[in-house]
Amino acid sequence: HPYLFFIGKSYFNETDKQKKEQGKALLIDTIKVLIDLPVAFSFVYPGTVPPKVVGAFGTVTSAIGIYQLWK
Repeated sequence: HPYLFFIGKSYFNETDKQKKEQGKALLIDTIKVLIDLPVAFSFVYPGTVPPKVVGAFGTVTSAIGIYQLWK
């Protein structure tokens, strides 16, 4: 399939710097999602996660989101 070939070819044409930037962005996004899980869990099952933890995690994920937009 030509589209798959294009995806594979474009990946190999990227520089190492671009690959490192994509890897860093993926790592930051993965960390953000993992930290956000207890916040989502607290909405589904209220009272299972302490409010201070929900607030702290929500603040951290918001700060990461602002960092991602700013960058």
